[in-house]
Amino acid sequence: MKKVSMCGPLPPIKWGISEYTKSLVSAMEQHIAVQFLGYDAMYPDALYPGGAYKDDTLLKPKLHNTNLQESINRYNPLSWIKAWVDIDGDVLHIQYWIRFLSPIVITIDLIARYIHKIPVVMTIHNVIPHEISFRKLWIDKLVYKTATSFVVHSQKNKEDLIEIVWSKKSVEVIPMWILPISTKKISKQEARTQLDIWQDRKVLLAVGNIRAYKWLDVTINILSELVKNDGDYLLIIAGKCREERSKYQTQIDALGMQDHILRIPGFLSEEQMNQVFCASDIQMLTYTHFDAQSAALATGLWFDIPMIVSDFGGLTDVIDAPEYVIDIQDAHWSAHKIISVIDDLDRSIHYIQQRKKHFSWDVIALDTIAYYSTLFW
Repeated sequence: MKKVSMCGPLPPIKWGISEYTKSLVSAMEQHIAVQFLGYDAMYPDALYPGGAYKDDTLLKPKLHNTNLQESINRYNPLSWIKAWVDIDGDVLHIQYWIRFLSPIVITIDLIARYIHKIPVVMTIHNVIPHEISFRKLWIDKLVYKTATSFVVHSQKNKEDLIEIVWSKKSVEVIPMWILPISTKKISKQEARTQLDIWQDRKVLLAVGNIRAYKWLDVTINILSELVKNDGDYLLIIAGKCREERSKYQTQIDALGMQDHILRIPGFLSEEQMNQVFCASDIQMLTYTHFDAQSAALATGLWFDIPMIVSDFGGLTDVIDAPEYVIDIQDAHWSAHKIISVIDDLDRSIHYIQQRKKHFSWDVIALDTIAYYSTLFW
């Protein structure tokens, strides 16, 4: 096998997966020729929850062994046809993360399989929808039928996918790991100055799209327990709220946490990401459902920030030490774990730095290429 055709988003498109794709293709081209079929237009800015779906401050990758063609337009089926006509790889590797693009994915997949007669590998970034519905699962199943094999990010994803597809198609587990940002890291002191946070505060971070399964209310309850004994705790809530915000505000008011919350709403620029991660002591990932990938977790690894996670497979696959895993039903016990981490931050930072060594993009690229090779036997 000499070349792969890959289809997906790249910056300046703002989706978290575009940074994933950027890191993957940058590593892949070190070992194999890549043709990249990217998106030029996806949908009107007014329909994107974070405003404009492109951000020109997000840098495109500097590629040297990749033929980059960003011409796929959601509203122009002729651009879909051009994409499949241009396919010249031995394998098509397509990224699937949003149902809005399912007509494009289905079209390109089927033509690659039955006209170009090449294998179609599909990386599925959310095997089970964040908000489950019959309609969403029906669309997903239709899309999955067009691929010949799959890549998912965790063992739980693999089990779910096999149950959904009910076939003997090959499924490979290849994790999504560190997502770097292009902005240079700043010091904790500088970040806190920029965000107007006292230097001696103990800062927790909940970052990313706020959805029901992420259980922000659990983190707020834990914060309340911490503040009972130490008023220096502060929680940064940074990101777009994808559900009713008033329920969290009601909880914050009822617990008297107004002075212990810093809210940074909306889509975060790379500069803001740099600020909130560098200003924080601990990242909170108190999810009640997690078996896939997390851009927030992957970015946190890049910043070497200690993490507190709930006991779900996709999270504990990464943060596997019990001192960082909490029971989301017990805020009091969880607060004690956070205090232990705060008391020895250097040790927790060292743990994260050691975990990062397992998550090289070069290793992921080689594992992906090795998987392609199995499709030709």
